[in-house]
Amino acid sequence: MKRVLVIILFVLLGKLSIAQQFNLTSTSFSVGSIYKANPRILFDLAKSTISKESYPLLDSIAEFLLKNDKLVIEVGVHNDSRVAEQEKIRSRNLSQSRAQNIVDYLIDKGIPKEQLIPVGFGATQLIISEKEIDNLKTAQEKEEAHAVNRRTEFKILEIRK
Repeated sequence: MKRVLVIILFVLLGKLSIAQQFNLTSTSFSVGSIYKANPRILFDLAKSTISKESYPLLDSIAEFLLKNDKLVIEVGVHNDSRVAEQEKIRSRNLSQSRAQNIVDYLIDKGIPKEQLIPVGFGATQLIISEKEIDNLKTAQEKEEAHAVNRRTEFKILEIRK
């Protein structure tokens, strides 16, 4: 297990974004800052339905956005790369549908729709490339690497005055 984490950490260190990050207790923001949902927002397998176990995190995000109503946020959903070439459009559509479902959930919690922009990236912005994953030794290492690529990010696009 330690070996898996070390390998993934090593790969990630080489890929760290220069974008600033924020969290749900931040009070200072800049355009381009990203909140990586942690724990991850989960969906039913191969569907856009949000898993009920993700509701508490989404409720916390809604509270954060209600307090910070000047932020315009991109809700970006990323899939892993385990799809055949002919399925890539379907994968992107699935991630778009998942992003829209997150936005709809937040709107139901009182966030104005103008504050949220859903974007489904599919497998177009991998943190760990398929080639790097293929070079990992065990199935567990490969699964952990794919899990890194499956993520939801909340990016600040605009801070309204």
